Amino acid sequence: MLLRYKSIYFFSISFFYLFLISFFWNEIQLPFYNENNVIGTLSAKGINPLNDTIKFFLFVAPTLTISLIFLKKNFSNNIINFKDFFNQETINREELNVKDIIYFFILFSLLIILDFLTIDFSRFIHLDTLHDGDYLTPLINYENYKGFWSKSFTIHGGRDLFIPVIILKLFETTNIAPVKFLYLSLILPLKFLSIILAYQISKITNLKKNFKIIIFVLSSLFLLSMSKYDQNYYLSIRDIFVLVFFIYFIKILLQKKNYINNFLLVVTATCALFFHYDTGIYLILILIFYFIYLITGKKYSEISSFLISIFICAMTVYFYFGQIEINNFIQQIAHIVKNIDKIHGIEYPQPFFSIGENDHAPRATKLLLFFIIFGFFFNILIFLKNDYLQIKDRVLISFIYLYSLISFKNALGRSDGGHIMISSDWITILLFYLLLFSIFFYLSLKIKKNYSQKTISIILSFLIIGSISYKLQNKTIYEAPTNIRNFISISNLEFVSSKRKDILKKISLLVKDEECINNFTSDLSLPYLINKPTCTKFFSSWILSGKKTEKTYLEQLSESTGNYLIYNSPHFIVDQIPTNKRLPLVDTFIKNNYFEALNYQNYVILKKND
Repeated sequence: MLLRYKSIYFFSISFFYLFLISFFWNEIQLPFYNENNVIGTLSAKGINPLNDTIKFFLFVAPTLTISLIFLKKNFSNNIINFKDFFNQETINREELNVKDIIYFFILFSLLIILDFLTIDFSRFIHLDTLHDGDYLTPLINYENYKGFWSKSFTIHGGRDLFIPVIILKLFETTNIAPVKFLYLSLILPLKFLSIILAYQISKITNLKKNFKIIIFVLSSLFLLSMSKYDQNYYLSIRDIFVLVFFIYFIKILLQKKNYINNFLLVVTATCALFFHYDTGIYLILILIFYFIYLITGKKYSEISSFLISIFICAMTVYFYFGQIEINNFIQQIAHIVKNIDKIHGIEYPQPFFSIGENDHAPRATKLLLFFIIFGFFFNILIFLKNDYLQIKDRVLISFIYLYSLISFKNALGRSDGGHIMISSDWITILLFYLLLFSIFFYLSLKIKKNYSQKTISIILSFLIIGSISYKLQNKTIYEAPTNIRNFISISNLEFVSSKRKDILKKISLLVKDEECINNFTSDLSLPYLINKPTCTKFFSSWILSGKKTEKTYLEQLSESTGNYLIYNSPHFIVDQIPTNKRLPLVDTFIKNNYFEALNYQNYVILKKND
């Protein structure tokens, strides 16, 4: 059979399989178990939160397996031997060095700084009581109790504990504006890291240096566009340690043995775990897979280096935070991993067939196709011999693709537009580089003339200088120092509506003699706004659903010296499921031991029985 007909046959089977999986998408269901009685959107419908993970696996894995079988049967003489993947000997090629791109790096740095200075800070004078409350109430808890996980049970991890505390330490203030400013400012190093990552990735392949310079400039512009100050975009502060991780990972793969980079890679993954639960776990998984790769390749010296690094990091963390904080950290991350999809999950839209019925379906379907498209070309690039990629390049691409698959779990857990978008960052980056490298692989065959580096640099500079000139036309840039000072000095009252101020006064007056208050709502900023720490670490009660955690909550609540409890707030309800429905055991205890002290505009404050 001719290769053309075999290809048509292969694509027909693949398309037919994808059609079947998509058609029967809603019929793929795992048994639902909920012995812990976790309450959320999915559990209310009796849906197993692992359903979408299984569906994703069934959509992607068999299709890529079919394509790999097709390649092996039709290009058997051109398939790379499995053992070759553990041989990372470098074949001479034109290396891209810092001196080759330093001029562009300076221009990009100027562009990044100008971009920051043109921020309109007045757009951030608002309060998202759920997301801003996630770090404001832990801040006031830390100020009063001097504890991290032992005093605040957070949904994201250490970022909502450490960042506000940095402001407290540096400026001795707990005001909203300085904390918000620091969160915004962290996008600045994220953008610098994006350029460094672009440089590291541009070093791979056997392309000529001039092509690598062009790839660096274009990919830097692309990566810079993936982060924004005014919204939670593709790349956000949760990705800071991910970028650092892959920068070191590339250095390890492209250079000779470097034990310092091995150590820094482990440090980065450790910091990521304590900074943000999900990205930290994903990076730890990548580290485990890389460790398996080293064991399989019998790279014993690097294995020893990693084991020593892990031991040093573990001891450092233990002695810095102490056993109590570590125990609380483990309890929190275990609860989040086991239960968050049941608590906060949303079903992944059915590919193709739900478009027009579900607002998130087009993006959801597009992302699934992205994984299939890149996966097909991934098999070609990684497993077929070619003159452009060395073994270490193939290993690197494999691990980045693996991370993109693992980190998509966020979108499979809560499948709304925002979570699908932030989970699509790495597959989008991979597709961009696939397109870019493909173009230059083709051009390298067609263009034999080697243009001077100076000529290329001048042409590319116009791209960046044009962006810089556009930024300089923004008058905000010349008032940036004043705007920043004015924003940081804004009082907390300017973040609160007049209607909200009224109820805050009433609650503050009611609890003025109390040392703390309990919060049983998803209005997480309320304790902060009345300047009271929470009496227990469970300030974000809505994420505590499940009998085991409820029992711990009950123990702390019953031992609490606080007399008042915020029982209801109309300000925000997560997924329209109030906390009293999510935590029935705690709700029963509250109703038996508290009475109504204030009921105003649907805000209900209870007081403990005498």
